[in-house]
Amino acid sequence: MKGTFNQSTMDELVAQTIEKKNIRSVVLCVEKGNHSFSHVSSAGNMEDDTPYFLASVTKLYITAIILKLRMENRVDLDDKISQYLPEDTVSRIHILKDIDYSNEITIKHLMSNTSGIPDYFTSDVF
Repeated sequence: MKGTFNQSTMDELVAQTIEKKNIRSVVLCVEKGNHSFSHVSSAGNMEDDTPYFLASVTKLYITAIILKLRMENRVDLDDKISQYLPEDTVSRIHILKDIDYSNEITIKHLMSNTSGIPDYFTSDVF
């Protein structure tokens, strides 16, 4: 895309994204490190309590937060994620050959990408 990136351009791109199959809502924030600009745009039917997927760029941030919590002895990397997430969120997220491994997934599994949960962002949906 040529030209200046501005709020109007970002709003247009977000509006186009919401028209794609299986994308019901979008929130996008673009900021420059020196705070010289910050643009936020959204579209769709997202509410305050709507669950959403985070793409791979957030993995480093989440890992840093988890390691900080570990350092503060608030979590252990071998803790099951079911200790921290609601049952309806964890239930049936990892089934392999008719066996449900969902309650065996640990924080360490998620951090090291070894949980066995499929990568939904590599599907045809996106």
